[in-house]
Amino acid sequence: PCKNGTCHTSKHDDTYTCVCDDGFIGENCDIIKEARALGMEDGRIKDDQITQSSYYDYMSMGKHARLNILVGLGAWMAQGFASGERIQIDLNRLVIVTKVATQERYGLDRWITSFTISYSLDGTNWKVYQ
Repeated sequence: PCKNGTCHTSKHDDTYTCVCDDGFIGENCDIIKEARALGMEDGRIKDDQITQSSYYDYMSMGKHARLNILVGLGAWMAQGFASGERIQIDLNRLVIVTKVATQERYGLDRWITSFTISYSLDGTNWKVYQ
């Protein structure tokens, strides 16, 4: 049951304890604990992992929401200013996110002033991070 670590089973019952390898946590050592960027800037997160509720035009799609990008408008821009607009990034694995970086639109003084982070294990049921 220990995915990334050593499993110690009890001699008395069916219980076990995992001792996780460095960089992993969780009851089964199945959650990656990374202290590095997940890949929005360097491309490890692929364009098809990024979706959005809407976008202003092709040059402002979610795939342009990368740090220090000089392509397109250099940002994701929603079609309008309605509440509930969102960008979604599928990390394809369980991770603990410890930091989020944002920046203004490339070349212009435009930026968001607030945002909410939500997470989901199945892409359907979402919880707001608090």
